[in-house]
Amino acid sequence: MEKAEEWLRKQKCEIVIGPVLVNTNQQVGLLVNGPPPFAGHPLPYNPPYYRELLENYGYKKLTDLLVYQWSTETTLPENINRVARRATCHPEVMVQPLNFSMSFYEQVKAVHYILNRSMERNWGYIPLTISETRAILTHFKRIADPRLLLLARVGHQPAGICFCVPLPGKIDKKPAFRLALLAVVPEFRQRGIDALLLKNCHSVLPRGSQVEISQIHEGNIAVLKMVQRVTTQPPVRRYRVYQKNIP
Repeated sequence: MEKAEEWLRKQKCEIVIGPVLVNTNQQVGLLVNGPPPFAGHPLPYNPPYYRELLENYGYKKLTDLLVYQWSTETTLPENINRVARRATCHPEVMVQPLNFSMSFYEQVKAVHYILNRSMERNWGYIPLTISETRAILTHFKRIADPRLLLLARVGHQPAGICFCVPLPGKIDKKPAFRLALLAVVPEFRQRGIDALLLKNCHSVLPRGSQVEISQIHEGNIAVLKMVQRVTTQPPVRRYRVYQKNIP
């Protein structure tokens, strides 16, 4: 830590923030509460004593990222179904799996637009390049059921996405998935598109699957409200991002 701070000081930095892997679009945060993720899980893991080491060295909480768990054994709450039904009443609203028989570049452009527009005000978000978006989509295309890579449009405009991908293990001996992305661009919010995406995702997931919803910034009230309608359970894991002034 001393060497890292010394290097940052030479770069004229005044604050150190972390941990992150490369940037905030990669692995973020120190696991401070909850069981360790299983081997091969995309979220970071650290021994519990790392927290004490960092805090004893002067690092303070900047913010937390939360992980929730949702079982598809239960039906979706009626309020989500009701909002989703209302969304289907708009003739221009359409939710479909990504169509990889069409131009892959067109799919990448749509996802790139949705991610950067919907996430631009989220804590720590760094806009993705087209190349980064292509890499994400290529990876998800390789590992996921295509029916769980959902794209919403309003007319011809890209409006939202919901990507649910399998995890390399089981939770409570049940198939495990991660709801990695659920995003709607600002101009199409409050129309029930997020609820419709979630309903379509739920209809495809195997009954009894355990779904992790992660990592949600503790200040992202809109997404937290949606998650807390789906599950009444508290977060199963908490990741913390620390900061420290560099003297």
